[in-house]
Amino acid sequence: MLFCIMTVHENGVCVLPYYNLECFCSVKLFFLKKILAKINLPIVLSNYLEGIEECKKVIWRLNLNLLEGGSLSNYLIPEMIDYICKMTKEEKEKQEITLLIQNQTTELTKLVVELAKQIKRIQIVTTKIGQFKKLENKLEDDFGIYCQITNNKRKSLSKSRIIINFDYAEEQLNEFTINPNAIVIDINMKTSIYAKAFCGIHIHDYEIKQEISQVVDKVFESKKVYEGRMMGKTYEQIRNMIEEEKVRIVNLIGKKGIIHREEYIRTSNKLTKNT
Repeated sequence: MLFCIMTVHENGVCVLPYYNLECFCSVKLFFLKKILAKINLPIVLSNYLEGIEECKKVIWRLNLNLLEGGSLSNYLIPEMIDYICKMTKEEKEKQEITLLIQNQTTELTKLVVELAKQIKRIQIVTTKIGQFKKLENKLEDDFGIYCQITNNKRKSLSKSRIIINFDYAEEQLNEFTINPNAIVIDINMKTSIYAKAFCGIHIHDYEIKQEISQVVDKVFESKKVYEGRMMGKTYEQIRNMIEEEKVRIVNLIGKKGIIHREEYIRTSNKLTKNT
C-alpha cells in the first residue's frame, strides 16, 4: 500500500491496493501517478474511479489516453439504426440517412458502404465533395445504390429524418437548416443545436450490452472496455467482434439522460405527418 504496488491480471485489469482512494487521496495519487507514467498505455477507469475527479485529472495531466467509448461509436452505427427502428417500429430497409463528414477515412468509407446496403437512401453532406466522388461511383457501379453528395446548407438537412454527425463542429452544424423533428446522432462532437424550432432527438451517448458478457463489465462500463479491446484492429475485425459477440444498443442518451420510447414515437409521428 505504501508504494502503490498494483496487481495486474492476465486480462489487463490492474487492481489498486487501496479500498478507499478518497482517503489521503493526494498521497495515494502521488504513487499512482508514477506507475501510470511508466505504463503509458490507454486507460479505462473502473466505475468507482470514474467518480473521483482528482484521479481523472492526474491522467489528463500525464497526457495519457483515457478511453471514453467515443471512438467505438462509429463502428456501432448499424446497431444504433437498428435500435432507432425498433423504437419507432419502422423497417430499416426504408430508412433515409444523412451523414455529416468533413474528412474521409478508410473506416468511414467502409461504414458508408455497409450502411448503404442496409437502408433505402444515403446522403453525404461535406465541404470536400471531390473526396467522395470515388465512393459515390463505387456505390452506384458495384451495388446500384444512389448516394447524393452535397453541401447545400439550406436544403440538405431540411428534410432528413436521421442525421449522423461525424466531425462537424457546433458552429458548422448550426449553419444548416435542420429538420425540426430529425433524430440527430452526435456522439463524436456532442454539439448543441441552436434552432428554437428543433424539437427532435439529439443523441450524445449510448449504452451497450453483449450476449457474450465479460466479467470486467460488472466493474467497468462496457463500451469503454470494448473500445480498449478494439484498439489496433481493422474495421472488419471490429465489426466481426461486434456481430459474433452480439453487441447491441440498449439505450441512446441525450443531454437530459436516456431517451425513452415515447420520444421516438412522438418524433416518428411528426416526421410521418410532414412527409
